[in-house]
Order: sequence, then structure tokens, then C-alpha cells
Amino acid sequence: PFFTRSIDPHVGTSAQGKLAFDLFEFSSDTFKDILQNLREGRGQGKWSVSKGVATEEYWKHLDAEVKTLLLNHFGGRKWIWMLRHKSWPNHLLDCEVLQIAAAAYLGLFKYEETK
Repeated sequence: PFFTRSIDPHVGTSAQGKLAFDLFEFSSDTFKDILQNLREGRGQGKWSVSKGVATEEYWKHLDAEVKTLLLNHFGGRKWIWMLRHKSWPNHLLDCEVLQIAAAAYLGLFKYEETK
């Protein structure tokens, strides 16, 4: 659900080849599933939020997306995470998901594939 690849931000310029860094890419849907499982007490690990962070605004962000079954014209089906409403903020959800993905990448959290 994640990988890195080396990129040169100066490709096509005179500075090409002087700098490269690893770009971290991950499946946000996979890690949203993991976060949802942790929030519901399923799977490995324990997830908690300190009192100072657990504001109404925080919970609104974390509940900004729902897993929805998407159907196409050919009878195909796929579960995806979608915003509840286009104006509902999800920035803190994105932060939580990135933290789990980064922890998995660094070996601090062993992810389990979800179904």
C-alpha cells in the first residue's frame, strides 16, 4: 500500500542531477480502512486521542468521509472513501491517515490488509 521513488525536482533545467529525494506514495483508502478499524477497536494496536485534541471540530474532520459502494455502467463495483459533503473539512483525517502510513513505512506500525 506504499512505496517510494527517487525524483529530481529539477528535471529539464540546468540544475538537473544535483538534487534528488524520495517521494513517499501510499494508498490513502487502505490506510483510511486501517484507521477506521483502529477507531472501532478492531485489529492490532490501540488508537486514542488526547483530551486537548478531541474537540468537536476534530471529530467533524475525522468523520468527513464515508466508505461508499461505487457502481459503474458495466456492473462493476468498488468501495471508495468519499466526502460526506463538498464543504465538510477533512484535513485532520488526512493528517491521521498520513501518520499511520508513515508509521507503517518506518516499521513502527505493522499494517494488516483489510477486506
